[in-house]
Amino acid sequence: MCCDPDVRHNDYIRALQRQRMEVTTIWPPPHGRLSPDTDILICEYFPEMSDLIPWTPGEADGALIIILPQNGRYDDAKLVACAPQAVLQRPFSEALIASTVKVAWSQHRYEKRLIDRVTKLDHNVRSLRDVERAKMIIMLEKNIGPDDAYRHLRETAMREQISVSLLASSIVQTSEQLRTS
Repeated sequence: MCCDPDVRHNDYIRALQRQRMEVTTIWPPPHGRLSPDTDILICEYFPEMSDLIPWTPGEADGALIIILPQNGRYDDAKLVACAPQAVLQRPFSEALIASTVKVAWSQHRYEKRLIDRVTKLDHNVRSLRDVERAKMIIMLEKNIGPDDAYRHLRETAMREQISVSLLASSIVQTSEQLRTS
């Protein structure tokens, strides 16, 4: 928790501890980056905040909850640049803290699943691209059609006991190395 201790600060900490959270308080904000080894970072908004967040927005190791200033003065663009999973505004209740933490953690896990899914899809697209390029290479070398080229690729992969995409990638890399040398 990186926030300015106010009158109810200890109440907020106890509310988090009742949620079975281990709470560490840091104030004032460090001059360097905040610690990345946290599941949930609850941090008071300040203009330089995006520079201190220990991860790149979209690649968060933990959920980020930003406490907005009670006076309502904050820069929307800087808040968005931090990519928080939730926000709180003082004064807040124990129930609001609990529900905000649950929503932020759920949102963080959802974002992680989406990032994992996009990464897998990117890998699949690269693999398909390599398979198509390997088919073209085999078609030109053996003077055969696309179905026969894929069949040859698949049979070779089975014989070598490797995946078709790995074999295709190897064929493409070897072909590129031969062209450049």
